[in-house]
Amino acid sequence: MASNTATHLVIKSTSFESFHVSTSLSVPAIIYDNVSIEDNYRPGRNYLALKNYGGTIDIIFSIPYSMDGERNGTMELILNHMREATGGIVDISLNNRLLFPRYSNTTTKFEAQNLGSLHLSSLTGENTLSISLSLGEQGNYYFSDAALVFKDNNGYVKQENSVYAVGLSSGSSYNGGSLEDSLRKGNPYLSIEGGASWSKIIFTVREELLGIGNCIMKIQHRRESGTTIDVFLNGNQIVAGYDDIPIGSFGTSSFYVHSSDLEKSNELVIKPNNGKYYISDVNLDVVSLLPDITQKNFETYIKDWVLHHRKNIGQLNKIPREDLAAWKFVHEAPYWFFIPFLPCSPEEISVLFDYYNMMFVSVAFEIRDFNNKARDFHKELISTDLPRKNALRHAYWTAMLSRQFGLYFALDLSTAHEEAHVDLTIEGPYDHVTDKINNAVGSLLGSRTSRSQDLQVVIDAAWASGELAYAKDFRETSAGQTANVSWQKLLDMMAKKYNVKPKFSQTEKDTLEKMRVNVPNVPVIH
Repeated sequence: MASNTATHLVIKSTSFESFHVSTSLSVPAIIYDNVSIEDNYRPGRNYLALKNYGGTIDIIFSIPYSMDGERNGTMELILNHMREATGGIVDISLNNRLLFPRYSNTTTKFEAQNLGSLHLSSLTGENTLSISLSLGEQGNYYFSDAALVFKDNNGYVKQENSVYAVGLSSGSSYNGGSLEDSLRKGNPYLSIEGGASWSKIIFTVREELLGIGNCIMKIQHRRESGTTIDVFLNGNQIVAGYDDIPIGSFGTSSFYVHSSDLEKSNELVIKPNNGKYYISDVNLDVVSLLPDITQKNFETYIKDWVLHHRKNIGQLNKIPREDLAAWKFVHEAPYWFFIPFLPCSPEEISVLFDYYNMMFVSVAFEIRDFNNKARDFHKELISTDLPRKNALRHAYWTAMLSRQFGLYFALDLSTAHEEAHVDLTIEGPYDHVTDKINNAVGSLLGSRTSRSQDLQVVIDAAWASGELAYAKDFRETSAGQTANVSWQKLLDMMAKKYNVKPKFSQTEKDTLEKMRVNVPNVPVIH
């Protein structure tokens, strides 16, 4: 691969294929003129060949709706291409403006190359990226496929679109419908109704993944009362009369098929029955079940893939945890967020069930509301002081839990939360010790302060008085990963004030020892 960035985006048979299709036709397409189709350098896998100055390869794309409000974001351009050693120098233009004149960095074998990032402000509603041979140059240029990677203002991936040279590209079309936004202003969706109407999604799958995994299809949609849908994959009905679709708002439904039912190019057709049906977006993930991998490429591909699917990705840094084995990571973290209707992790639901038995569902959604409030607490700090924001969030969340449900419940639930989120890192492996300390402090404050006191004021005061832990300035050194932490002072303060210490896992104890922190000899809080 040409660079680390490109490596993260090229699909391998040892990993996942994940892509997003907007029914509003924001996916890219390729058109070409005076170009040959060949497979000499890759038998059985066609590509386009530019051999004369009159030929052009155009990639036509628009900014996807997932980037709405992200005008300071970027789009990375990755091309899988090659040229002959004798030439094949090309001009690459965007919207008739020369972007890369006489581009000669293309290698003489097919490789995915990251050509850099474009600011979204430089793009229009519909954009055309054109590739043509440079005037006066000899030799041929060959193009296989491209990836357009859209990132938000903070640099996190919001959407990745792949487009293939010879007709194999993901996209959508519809019959008997219309694009509307009356139910969701500023965020269009497709409206179709019974009869001959349908929505069709075309998606491609890498050959290496066929027959060795599952395809997980997540559809964001809504319906009128009485409407059902039938779903067809490559002409075969896979769902009939499906009605577990929200009526009053848009929601997500998931469907699963084995990849042996997939082809290189696939058609997913959704037909409504008996009423109006509204569809917004479709996410398709092809997951390899038989990975032939090492720990190194496991971390490179799967950990990145997991982080990209986190709802709070904007609050995370993609830092590999060298203290946590990759196999433990995938065993404990990635599986549960495939279940879209869960308001929290299975580990947390287990705690809820132990405390509230069959009432756990209503409590789970109350917990989710507390979690959202905690995320919104001092959200202005996300861009200026993330370690402080993280400390305040955990302390405020557990303080609310403790006040509402009791000290032990708050401690048990927050511990389960940490166990279910081993893949999340803001400051590398130092997050979870920091979170355990702040969870304990927040739980104690929530249970020991009067209900008349505003918990936000209480938590702000705790930070001001130095009672909350932080980890910051994470860095890689020759001796390994390290960061600046405040643990020793906080643990000593907790022991003196409350005569307790947090309950640490063995991994967390190892991290404490690595940072030369002496844990006070006082009882474990719970």
